[in-house]
Amino acid sequence: MGNHKLKSIMAIAGTILVLFPILFMLMTSLIGSIAEGYFLMDYMLPAELSVVIFIGFIFFIFSSWTSRSDTVLFVLMGAIALILFLIIIIFGGDFIFTMILLILFDIAVLALGIVGILYCRKLFK
Repeated sequence: MGNHKLKSIMAIAGTILVLFPILFMLMTSLIGSIAEGYFLMDYMLPAELSVVIFIGFIFFIFSSWTSRSDTVLFVLMGAIALILFLIIIIFGGDFIFTMILLILFDIAVLALGIVGILYCRKLFK
């Protein structure tokens, strides 16, 4: 029972940590757009808060370690986000290329958060 409780806590914490930059980006976008009167979004914010995302990813890995199928999905989504982040850092010279990679990184983080929510739902069934 204690192991299930620890897995549940780590899964919830991982989901919150992964989704925090996305939700913060959407919240600041909403507030900024209302204040300025036109659409604003800081799509770089999740990349700036990538440390929080990768800590949440580590929580996912430890939480899902006993069930191999979930671990594979977390590693795949986290690896996509990490590879995109590293490509941004290494080859981030061209503006359009960097913007496309940042948007893909945001989508990968959102997908990782959705996988985390589905994993939490599975744990509590």
